[in-house]
Amino acid sequence: AGSGAPCRIPGYLVAGKTGTAETERRLDGRKIKETWFVSYAPHDHPRYAVVVLVDDGISGGTSCAPLARKMYQTLKELPEPQPIVTRRQKWSFDPHERAL
Repeated sequence: AGSGAPCRIPGYLVAGKTGTAETERRLDGRKIKETWFVSYAPHDHPRYAVVVLVDDGISGGTSCAPLARKMYQTLKELPEPQPIVTRRQKWSFDPHERAL
């Protein structure tokens, strides 16, 4: 579970790590936080990597993981990529032989 739980999608396992860092920048007298969520999915056969960074967010789990969840919900609905079939070529290092 952990702080990345807001990215949870039933039946689609996302692996991720949240993060929060205070910066030296200030807004209204308080230090601004940088929050992030770094992830990939599906966990057992990764196809996508998503990184969300929110400047002045609350935490990686609260501000970023829900945005990553929305991205994965869209990505998982995309069709599987199809292989591109090209003509096979014979490669040769002989400068006098023509490639087929």
